[in-house]
Amino acid sequence: MMIWLIYVNVGQLTRCKVGPVVKRRRTEQASHTGYRATPEACAGCQLYNCALCDGLDHESRARLAAVVDRFEMPAGEILAKEGEPSTHVIAVIDGAVMSYKELPRSRRQVTRFYFPGDLVALSGSAARADVTIKAITPVVVCRVGRDALRRLCRGHPELANRLLDLGGDEAAAARGHLLLLGRKSALEKVASFLVELACRTGREGVIATEITLPMVHRDIADYLGLKAETVSRMFTRLKAADMVDSPKLGHVVLRDWRALSVLAGTMPEPAATYPSRSRAPSSRASKASARGRRSNEESRRRRRS
Repeated sequence: MMIWLIYVNVGQLTRCKVGPVVKRRRTEQASHTGYRATPEACAGCQLYNCALCDGLDHESRARLAAVVDRFEMPAGEILAKEGEPSTHVIAVIDGAVMSYKELPRSRRQVTRFYFPGDLVALSGSAARADVTIKAITPVVVCRVGRDALRRLCRGHPELANRLLDLGGDEAAAARGHLLLLGRKSALEKVASFLVELACRTGREGVIATEITLPMVHRDIADYLGLKAETVSRMFTRLKAADMVDSPKLGHVVLRDWRALSVLAGTMPEPAATYPSRSRAPSSRASKASARGRRSNEESRRRRRS
């Protein structure tokens, strides 16, 4: 009897095309380690004053912790799929995440990389995710439902203000990425990518001079709108110009920050200095000077005679 019931359920799932979804969810449950966050755990979090929690009082943090789930996921795991219902907001606690859009002919456009302290999936009021979100490295993320977050914002305006600031940062990043894709050369794109990464991964108020690249060259190429081979050549040119160094795989040292920033367009070029030149005399002044010399010579001859 039990076997018969299982057979009927599987048949129903197959007819309504839910079978593959159930299978994927079982795989996610096997690979995810998730648990409900607590105020005590949040207080010990390394990002207690970053990302979503920054600027919140103790009561707001406690209410937020009551609706937050924390997950540990392996590298390569899909956190959200393009076209699926967008029901959660994700904060990266540890590791690196990227978002991208699938394009025809096996192409894709990476739209953003996310690091600890970043908020992912701020897709406004869209009912479905407009990008796919994938873990580049093993990650720890906090996830909160959109509906629960909206209810919290009604009673805690400081949380709503924080979300507004994060949304503004996301919009500014999108404008910068649009400029990068549309108007910069390949070398300027790679320089801009390194400058952006150094500013985002450094400590608060301090720009990192050594950065780790958790992504591969293909990910960087899809972010910059280039080919992976072009990205490798541009790194070689930057190293030849002594702007960067790469002592080991995935590790970049920024040797000349000013030159790199000027190339990226984030710092103005130094004003050109030109040697001071005396003003060339006019033709009229030259003729007057010649006449004066001739008259002086004639007067000296008269005195001698």
